[in-house]
Order: sequence, then structure tokens, then C-alpha cells
Amino acid sequence: MKTVKFEVKVPEKASRWELLVRCVYWIPLVIVITILAILASICWVIQLLVILVTGKRNGAMQKYIKAYQTYQVKMGSYFNLLTDERPEILPDL
Repeated sequence: MKTVKFEVKVPEKASRWELLVRCVYWIPLVIVITILAILASICWVIQLLVILVTGKRNGAMQKYIKAYQTYQVKMGSYFNLLTDERPEILPDL
């Protein structure tokens, strides 16, 4: 198993305009992440059953769950004011 490393470089200077834009940008991000979370939960349950029955992981579901987790970290970093780099509204799945 590989170690997960997470590093965020936080600039000292913050833009006031970016904060206002952020408040509007959060609305579609929250809608998208909610839908993706529901789908990821369904994939997780199906993946659990697939592993129990076959003893192997389904590659497509594994890829989707990984993409969801990556998007969640990017969105969470932006939401928690750790970075000014905006995540894309729709992630690359």
C-alpha cells in the first residue's frame, strides 16, 4: 500500500474579490459533490459485494471512487480557504 501525501502551499496574501467569487462558486460545487457522494456510496456498496463474492475489485468502480476522493480533497481545500486554486466544477472521471 502506498502512503498518501497531502501538501498545500498557502500564500500569505489573500484576495478579497476571490472570497466573494468563492461564495458564488461554492453553490454548484456543493451540488456536484453531493451527487458524486451519493454515486460513490452506491459504488462502494456494490464494490463491497463484488469483493465478497469474487475476491477481486471491479476496476471501473475503483477508478470512480478514487476520482471522487481526489475531487473531494480539491474541493475541500478550496472550501476551507486553504488554496485560491479553483477546482473544476465537473471532475475528470
